[in-house]
Amino acid sequence: MVACIALNECITCIRGPRRSQLLNVVSSNSVYLSQDPSGSYVVQQVLGLQNPLVNQKIICTQLKGQYGRFSFQKGASHVVEKCLDTPLMEVVVDELLSYIKLGQLAGHPYGNYAKRL
Repeated sequence: MVACIALNECITCIRGPRRSQLLNVVSSNSVYLSQDPSGSYVVQQVLGLQNPLVNQKIICTQLKGQYGRFSFQKGASHVVEKCLDTPLMEVVVDELLSYIKLGQLAGHPYGNYAKRL
């Protein structure tokens, strides 16, 4: 958890090409990080920056095909929620609506956020 806090501080404070490089590394590893209890906080932090290019890479490329499965996982479900708070939420909603286990998702403790759409 300490590394996650330190990384989030770096993401907040760093500027210029090094920040772009750091955001690119996080977005490239967002599938792995989203499934890790501490890593999901880092992905949420990056999504919260509302950087259109980074969010496009995370939401439309890296996490595409994972939203239904991630909605059942504690940390990853928070990443899904954060993706729903972006201008790209339509991509996530479309995938969730076509998810084969949508009925189970709506009754699941971590997935019930999708039910409120």
